[in-house]
Amino acid sequence: MVKRMSFLICLMLITVFVVSCAVFSERSTTVSPILEAESQRILELIPEEFSEDIMLPGTLSSDIDVAYRIDGETLNEPMISYVARDHHSEIELEIVLDHDGDSHLFYVTLLQLRDETLYEKTQREDHIEYVFNEISELLPEELTSNVTLPDLNLDGTEISYTSDCGEIVRDRLQYDFPSE
Repeated sequence: MVKRMSFLICLMLITVFVVSCAVFSERSTTVSPILEAESQRILELIPEEFSEDIMLPGTLSSDIDVAYRIDGETLNEPMISYVARDHHSEIELEIVLDHDGDSHLFYVTLLQLRDETLYEKTQREDHIEYVFNEISELLPEELTSNVTLPDLNLDGTEISYTSDCGEIVRDRLQYDFPSE
């Protein structure tokens, strides 16, 4: 009898909890038609990707306030400044609309396009670093005899060697060892 009564009480509490969650969820996701229309209008005006500074739209009605945030920081000006980078980067823009005590919060992910000049420069620097590291791996740390210089045969890459302590003949470093 006690087990049955405990089971019924638990079942009632679970039912009340589920119903109240559903009611709360329904209330919190309902957006007024005015805020919904304004949010759709704003979304249409914000570009999905950008490669220069962008101005963010204001509201059409003085009764509606809009606030923009990036990384939790409210933007003082309705503008996102372009920052030149060698890679694309995503920015999550938080938008808050307020009207007569109602608020509507939504997010937009923007793609800040890379600066092509910086990208090409980074690609060249990365390639040069790769070639240098490959050659460094192939050369001995200490010379005990003449050595053949590595030829990597990379498309679009020309490798040349110079030495101030030996002579290079047919891709071989001929080192004049000091006489003891």
